[in-house]
Amino acid sequence: MNIKSKIKVSDGYDSAYYFFVDKVNEKFPGFSKIIDKVKDVFDNVKTINSLEEVKDNHKIIPFGIVASNLYLKRFRKGEITFLMDSTTLCFASMMRFYIQRKLFFNKFLIGASLRYVKYYFVEKRVIRSFDKVIVVSEHDASYLENKFNCSNIEVITNGADFPDLTKKQSKTFNFTLGILSYWGAGNYNDVNWFFTDYLPELKKIYPGLKIITAGRGADDFTLNLFKQHNIEHLGEIDDLWDFFNGIDIYITTLRKECGILNKVLDAMAHQKIVVGLEHNMYAFKSLKNGYFTYKNLNELIDVIEFIKTNPELVESKINHSYNFILENHNWIKNYQKMKNSIDRYYLENSINRE
Repeated sequence: MNIKSKIKVSDGYDSAYYFFVDKVNEKFPGFSKIIDKVKDVFDNVKTINSLEEVKDNHKIIPFGIVASNLYLKRFRKGEITFLMDSTTLCFASMMRFYIQRKLFFNKFLIGASLRYVKYYFVEKRVIRSFDKVIVVSEHDASYLENKFNCSNIEVITNGADFPDLTKKQSKTFNFTLGILSYWGAGNYNDVNWFFTDYLPELKKIYPGLKIITAGRGADDFTLNLFKQHNIEHLGEIDDLWDFFNGIDIYITTLRKECGILNKVLDAMAHQKIVVGLEHNMYAFKSLKNGYFTYKNLNELIDVIEFIKTNPELVESKINHSYNFILENHNWIKNYQKMKNSIDRYYLENSINRE
């Protein structure tokens, strides 16, 4: 018998799933995309941004740390949360980023330290109060298990949107790096350090080197930052080929190491070579020989030089990464796995809650 058919209202639960996303995060593209993809798989689902109207017999699944914390303020004990990634790992890795650069009095280091302390207790409560915690990366799962000595973490990784490869255009290598991002919420800080510390030196070695950025949310400050560093910004684009056909290398510059980078999946799906800060790529440990990493400027220069002079080896990495995500990062397949896991949980725990 189908798992779904066994889960009935008579077991004490409303038949629908309620995905709870707080009112701030529901506006972010990353959250909204994941919610849309999950809703493609779940048959009977409602999205809510408030707990005011919900009842005890509703199957509520919070999305993210904020929604999970709000849920626990209302119900104290939880069943399943889609945490996505570890907030403390995010801030701990940002702290490490500045400490390694000996920027001990940097305002972002101080801010990350304060947020780490704040969210440590929130995350600890979430991990210990929910029966099942879902994250998108094995790296986050391992961190949380070690951090909080827990065994209730499950990994359901994100998918990729696979484009029409007939739109792919051949390109002569001319040292063009690409960065794709949502630029709101201060995300320019994840590229500003790179523009300031690395870009001048890169241009001395490769005078023709340029950077192209794309994505929505850039305010006037961010646009001026791009202009100051002679960055070509495409803004929001309808077809990602308009971005990927114009670059040679997709590069990551994020200060954090948590979660999985959807834009890296986009780059691999569009068959572009990826060069990532080493800690940005921890979620891709099982993908061997599919990308390059760098920890400092000299390593980045070496990688760029290697890519330029070894096109056949680069093409091999591109094909390997494409085939890997084709197999392992299918939205429908991965979220069907999540649905089956959640259905099974409610089947096995279908006690009368009235």
